[in-house]
Amino acid sequence: MVPKAKILITGATGFIGSRLALYLANLGHDVHGLGRSKNTQTHPFQMHWIDNAFEELRDLIKSIQPDCCFHLATHFKAQHSYEDIPAMIDGNIRFGTLLADALVQANVPLLVNTGTVWQNYEGKEYSPVCLYAGMKQAFEDILKYYSELHPLRVLNLKLTDTYGPGDQRRKLLNILRECTLAGKPFQTSDGENWIDLIHVEDAVAGFTQAWKILRESSEAFQSYRLTSGHPVKIRNLVELFQKGAGKNIEIQWNALPQRPREMREPWDAGPVLPGWKAKWSLQDGIRNIMN
Repeated sequence: MVPKAKILITGATGFIGSRLALYLANLGHDVHGLGRSKNTQTHPFQMHWIDNAFEELRDLIKSIQPDCCFHLATHFKAQHSYEDIPAMIDGNIRFGTLLADALVQANVPLLVNTGTVWQNYEGKEYSPVCLYAGMKQAFEDILKYYSELHPLRVLNLKLTDTYGPGDQRRKLLNILRECTLAGKPFQTSDGENWIDLIHVEDAVAGFTQAWKILRESSEAFQSYRLTSGHPVKIRNLVELFQKGAGKNIEIQWNALPQRPREMREPWDAGPVLPGWKAKWSLQDGIRNIMN
């Protein structure tokens, strides 16, 4: 049994962050969420809002004194425009660097950071799919500096695509669900891309296991990935979805162009998080989001 701990979660109002916060709060931990856009939604844990006033971040972390920080806040753009760049730098590099420095100043010992397999195009050790992935790599390198120079132990957890009930993001399974319920055709590219889908409950278990590894290890910096173990081509995923939904929909193949540097092959070169394995099958997950 893990003793009650103080936990800080950035991105605590997001799809994964909110579920991680709820899970840890239900275990009895003292969970503090950090957000930038204040809302009136109630949470079963304490939320702190900083908007864009990063100057107060250091004082806030010193006042909380967390035992571990989970960093899930991000600014995602699969394809960026020139106008997107300042906000992407702000959300993916500037904020994270200020967070890391504040954690060091407050003597916080552990940080679980969120990376992406999009940092590894075509299975390479490093090759960013897009600018967002490049920024994720840049921040990972910044964290290596902090972990080597200071007593801040970091575990970088690279995620694939995630899904689950209540997901409001414009993700593939959500679009398929929308088309199925509305009876609309599903438009896609050639369907030859691979996708590795992880249910949100498995993702939460991965972050929890990452925290356990950090507590029990003395390594300054570690990096692992989560994988369902069963990546599928989009064509096969559509078939599975129709079976799980119990309804056929019109599929318009080649109706959309390929994005530049699309992940045509699953990345399987990096080590998988020790002590963790996905429990949700894709078939069960599809039924879960359709119910």
